Amino acid sequence: MKLIDLYRPVQSNSYRLIAAAILMFLAYQFLIKSFTPLGLFIVVGAAGLLILGWFILRPGDSEVQNAEQVLQALGNGRPTFLNIYSNH
Repeated sequence: MKLIDLYRPVQSNSYRLIAAAILMFLAYQFLIKSFTPLGLFIVVGAAGLLILGWFILRPGDSEVQNAEQVLQALGNGRPTFLNIYSNH
């Protein structure tokens, strides 16, 4: 087993892991240590914002499907930002 094999699941789930850690911290601070309706509102609001952030930041379908389209985008005379990523 290589080190990269251990890193890939963390990398692909980093947003969810960080969001869960934030929510656990907030739940502990505002609900477990001393429960208040305001604390409940803060935790639920943070969860809603993190879920909304997930939907806004997740990658969508690519506009470029093959290498020919990449070359056309690069050679069209306009500045082009090329970002190559994988959903896996």
